[in-house]
Amino acid sequence: MCLSTVYRGNAADPENKIAEYVTRVDTDEDGSIILTDITGNELAFSGALKRIDLISNNIFIDIE
Repeated sequence: MCLSTVYRGNAADPENKIAEYVTRVDTDEDGSIILTDITGNELAFSGALKRIDLISNNIFIDIE
């Protein structure tokens, strides 16, 4: 199983960490991004996906 860490911006900086152990990323009709972690907890916000790094299991987003 691959779990990802989500960061605000471009760098994998601990201060920019939004969520860990993310198993799923969805988008809503209104452009919201919904993150679901391994325990099933969801975090939703408005923003844009910047980059997904599958090697390091990091996801980078811009939050509005």
